[in-house]
Amino acid sequence: MGFFDSLVKTVARNVSNTVGDTLGNAVNDLLKDKLDFPDTNDKADMPSGTKAASKPALEPALEPAPEPAIPDLPITPMRRYSGWFAVKADSPELVIQKLNLKIVREAGWKQAEDYIEELFDSSREKKSKELEEAWEKTVFVSPPVQGYVFITNILLDQPSEIKAIGERFEDCQYYASGKGIFFNAWIKFENHRTVREVFDLPDNDIYVNAGTLTPIEISLGVDKMPKTREEWNEAMDTDMDNVVSPSDSLMIPIATDWSVDPEFSEGTYEKGTGFVCRFQ
Repeated sequence: MGFFDSLVKTVARNVSNTVGDTLGNAVNDLLKDKLDFPDTNDKADMPSGTKAASKPALEPALEPAPEPAIPDLPITPMRRYSGWFAVKADSPELVIQKLNLKIVREAGWKQAEDYIEELFDSSREKKSKELEEAWEKTVFVSPPVQGYVFITNILLDQPSEIKAIGERFEDCQYYASGKGIFFNAWIKFENHRTVREVFDLPDNDIYVNAGTLTPIEISLGVDKMPKTREEWNEAMDTDMDNVVSPSDSLMIPIATDWSVDPEFSEGTYEKGTGFVCRFQ
């Protein structure tokens, strides 16, 4: 069962009425396909220096010409059912080139968010397979925020899919927020390797807790988190009140320690623009 099937199952379980069932079916029909990512054979180091790489070619537009990009302050990537990467990089162009993405348009944070939401709504309204596939492959590659570039709107339901992207970089993390469903993840990549991963998606029966614990995790009690699904089930049966489980309340301080506060709630931030892009 894929993530979106699991999402629908959870929604149906929590909303016991006809509207919930209808909504679940509609979401399942719309989001049934998965992203295809480029292969992971190329693991060359990120280009050094602070100069931005040249901009890749623009993707042919599926819509009217965009409005001028408006620089603005960062907007949190944490929404309901959301996932994002934080990549140590000096510019979004470096990340775009490393992943061989196609640029759709330059945009500020709010413009990118609005564009992606409108693309989703349009694909539903027009029942367009082309727009649906475009939405599924569309991400926002942000301007640098305290030394990290964010790749937002990228919710993945398999650790292998996450590693196919994360292991392309020297310093990178992936995070997922369920915001109301049982799904959380934080995965750390160093030198093109996965060094720490927590991934919990019960409806897909996926639970991973592997790699060396970091100091911030130990301080938060993550060292008491079950190592396997079997340990998890046993702890839930015998000592449920003391089970440490993956959650946003753990993920946020871990992300803040590993890279940047994903809520952008503290610190000084600069206005900037990034790029709406698509995986090929």
